[in-house]
Order: sequence, then structure tokens, then C-alpha cells
Amino acid sequence: MKIPWNKNYLIISFHVIFTLIAVFVIGITIMNLEDVLNFIKFIFNNFFKLASPLIIGLVIAYLLDPIADFFQKKWNQLNSKKKVPSNSKRAAGTAFTYLAILLIILISSLITIKKIGSGNSGTIEGFANVISSSVEGLSDMYTNLQITLNEWGIFSYVEDFVVNLTNSIAVFAKDVSLSLTGYVTKAGSGVVNFFLGFVIAFYFLKDKNTILKNVSGLMDTFLPDKINKKLKTSLEDINIIFSGYIRGQLTDAFIMATLISISLSLINIKYAILIGVISGFSNVIPFFGAIIGFVLAVSTGLLSGEPIKALYAAIAMLVLQQVDTIFIVPKVVGENVELHPVVVLLSLSVAGYLFGIGGMILAVPVVAIIKMFLLRYIDRKRSAI
Repeated sequence: MKIPWNKNYLIISFHVIFTLIAVFVIGITIMNLEDVLNFIKFIFNNFFKLASPLIIGLVIAYLLDPIADFFQKKWNQLNSKKKVPSNSKRAAGTAFTYLAILLIILISSLITIKKIGSGNSGTIEGFANVISSSVEGLSDMYTNLQITLNEWGIFSYVEDFVVNLTNSIAVFAKDVSLSLTGYVTKAGSGVVNFFLGFVIAFYFLKDKNTILKNVSGLMDTFLPDKINKKLKTSLEDINIIFSGYIRGQLTDAFIMATLISISLSLINIKYAILIGVISGFSNVIPFFGAIIGFVLAVSTGLLSGEPIKALYAAIAMLVLQQVDTIFIVPKVVGENVELHPVVVLLSLSVAGYLFGIGGMILAVPVVAIIKMFLLRYIDRKRSAI
């Protein structure tokens, strides 16, 4: 007996089989959800470990791309009459960018070494003597305090507290020392990945036009025209938002570096300019940069032998950080990404609470991108009415 062939029944059968398989996979996933999540986490962790030099290279190339463009334009202007080979269109700009970075690092290192080594009190030996005298002063203060408390009959009451505090500090120091071993290992791996990322970034910068052309060709080949156009437009807009955010952050860094350097110089803190530059540019990481600047300024003030300088430095750093958080960041960064200052502050607070430092770094551009897509969705809905 010949069974009649029906194409519709075959299509329905495939749908039923696919649905049963999907239900079975979802059921197995739900029953073993913890194992599945651990497996996904394992895959992602190992992927990012293996791909970290590539990711770092992409980030570095993206940050250095405007500088490479600037140098390349200047190079092309100087060699406008000469015919530049097509395979070296970005080579000169990339090479000059890396030379500029190396020169900045070299000059900064020489200035720092010269600054540390200048003057009797500024030598490394003098710096060590200041630390030694500070430690001796604290030790003498503790001894005098102990004698005074003993004379007043109070020492017996606080002795147990001091012993417990000492034991707690010892345990804490042990835990920190054990943790530092792991941190040092990770830091060594991070340095290697960063160096490899810098090398990879060189080739990304040099071959940027070729890479973009190939990626665009792949998108044109494999994506439908409508999706391809929307995706390219969205990527261009995202690039504008991120580049605007980076410009805003660098502007904020320059402003803060200048303000901190001037303030600490007025207080007569040593290495004021160096501390200002480090604090200003570490301020790109919200709150983390503020802590670095505060610790550097106050520590240098304490080691100067005049504790009042440390107090002035602490007040100056706290005031400047408040000015930066309330006025400079919302104004400079917010305008570059077209966000209201209140939205910038809220996005930093929420992202910091949910995702920590990494979330705070990406909070503003991510919110700006969400705003862009939301406004486009609203415009489409309005035009459809």
C-alpha cells in the first residue's frame, strides 16, 4: 500500500520534533541549572583569559586611533607631492604614535628620577631618613602614651583591648601577605598580556583600513541589506558616543591634573605636579582615582615632617573631588555624550552599586547608547501613528 506524500504533514512533523527537542533541552537545563551556569562561567572565564591580549589590543587601538589619524594627516601633508604606497597608508601615523608614547614615558621617568634625586631632602637616602624618623616618632608617641595611661591607672583597662587589636592586625597582615602572592602572580600575567596587547594594537592601527574593509565586506555578504544598513548605522553612532565619552574623560583628567597640581603646589607639597598628573589621569576610573590621589597627597604631606601639610592636602583633595563629581564630570562628560548631569550622576551611582569599578567606567556610554536606541524606537512609533 502506497502512503500518500503530504508536504504540509512533513513540515508539521518537523515542527513537533523540534518543539519536543527544545522542551527536552530546556527541561534538562532547568534540572541542572547550577551545573549549566558553572559550565557557561567556565567557558567565558577561559575565553577571556585566552583572548585578553586581543581584547586589550582592540581597546588600545581604539584609544590611540585619533592620535594615529592626527600624525598620519600631518605626514600626508608633508609628503603630499610624493606617491605613498597603498600598504603604508597608516604605517607612519602608527609609528609616530608609538614613538610619542615612548618619548612621554621616557621624559616622565627622567623628570621623576631627577625630582626624587634633587636636593638633600629630596634624595632617596633623605626620603628613607624621613620615613625612619616618622616611624621613630610614632614609636616614641606610643611609649609616652603607655607611660601616661599607666600613671593614671587606665592602662590595665585598655591592655586587653590593645592585645586583641594587635592579634587582629597580625591576622589581617598574614591574610594580606598571602593574598599579595596571588596578586603578584596575576599582576605578572597582566603585564605580559598588556605588552602583547600593545603589540597587537600596533597592527590593528596600521591595518585599520584593510580590517574595516574586510569586515564591511563580510557583513555585506552574509547579512540582509536591511539588517546590514541598520547595524552599520548603529555601530557608527556607538563609536561617536564612545569617542565623545573618551574625549570628555580626557578633558576631565587634564582639568583635575591641573587643579590638583596647583593646589598641592600652593600647600608646598613635594612632587605636586607628579601627584597631580597621576591623580588626574587615574581619575578616569571613578572613585578609584580619587582614592589614589588622596593617599598620595596625604602620605607625601605626612612624610614631609609637617603633619599640618597632610591635613591641608586632605582638605584640598576632598574639596577638588567634590567639585569634580558635582560640576566637572556632569558638565564635561555629560555634554560630550548628550546626557543630563543628573543622569550621569545616577548612572555612576547605580552602576557602581551593581557592577563595581568596571560598571562605573562603562556606565555613562552604556546609558547614552540605551538613550539613543530608546529615542529611535519612540520616533519610529510616532512616525507609524
